[in-house]
Amino acid sequence: MIVIIAKTTLKSAKDRDVVLNALASATVPTLQEAGVVMYQTSIDPNDPLVLHALEIYDSEEALTAHITSRHMNALVSSISNIRADIVLKAYHGRMESFDLSAVLAREEITGASGKSNLSLSVRK
Repeated sequence: MIVIIAKTTLKSAKDRDVVLNALASATVPTLQEAGVVMYQTSIDPNDPLVLHALEIYDSEEALTAHITSRHMNALVSSISNIRADIVLKAYHGRMESFDLSAVLAREEITGASGKSNLSLSVRK
């Protein structure tokens, strides 16, 4: 499994819509690719010039197919003049599961009552 976490900080607000439109055009075909487990982008709620992406592929071959796909070539071409700082983190291998129950039971989350308004369903 390949996990990629990206943070893109745009240099100009005028470029934001160009990048978002390019990402929107590439998202559906990317999700239809074999071996793509997740492909999600979002705007940072505290800074509209910061975009976050989470990509998960089941293999290096799936990642390579994605990077060389027609829609990714179109995306790269459409944003090639955009100025941005991009920080990428990539992980290879299986991600270990993490039990959230201890974290969710903390007083910072539940308050003094020990009960949270948060409802969580965990799939294994």
